[in-house]
Amino acid sequence: MRELATGMTVFGIISSFFDYLTFGVLLSLGASPPIFRTGWFLESVISEVLVLTTLRTRYLFWRSRIGRPLFWLGAIVIFIAVVLTYSRFANAFGFIWLPGSFVSPLFMILTGYLIRTELAKIFLFKQKRLNRLRKVVGSYAGKHARAFQFKRLSLDAVRSTGA
Repeated sequence: MRELATGMTVFGIISSFFDYLTFGVLLSLGASPPIFRTGWFLESVISEVLVLTTLRTRYLFWRSRIGRPLFWLGAIVIFIAVVLTYSRFANAFGFIWLPGSFVSPLFMILTGYLIRTELAKIFLFKQKRLNRLRKVVGSYAGKHARAFQFKRLSLDAVRSTGA
C-alpha cells in the first residue's frame, strides 16, 4: 500500500509539473482562448494515453510488447482527439486549428513528459526491488542471527589460538 501511495505521489507531481509547463508555454506563445483550449485538450489526451502505455509494464515501454487491444484503443483515442479538433464539430467544443507554431512546443512537452515518467517508473521499480531485497536479507539474518554469531565466534577463537 505504501508503494502505491509513493507512486501516486511521484506521478502526480510529474503530471502537475507538465500541466503547469503546458499552461506556461501556451500563455507565453500568446495563445488565444480557443488555441489554448485546443492545445490543452490535445496535450492532455495524448499524454494520458502515452503515460498509460508507459506505466503498463515495469520494463522500458519500447522494449515491452504492447497488447493489440491497448494499442488500438490508444491509437483510436488519439485519432479521435486530433480529428475532433480539426473537424466541423470543433466549433461546438470551442476548438480551432492549432497553428504550427504551437505543435512543436507541445510535442516537446509530450516527449519530456514521457521520458520523465519512464525515468520515475524505473527509479520506483528499483526502489521496490531494493526494499524487497532488504526485507528478505533482514528476515534471513534475523532468523539465523545465532548461527552467524556462532560462526563468527568460532572463527575468532580459531584465529586467537593461531591454528
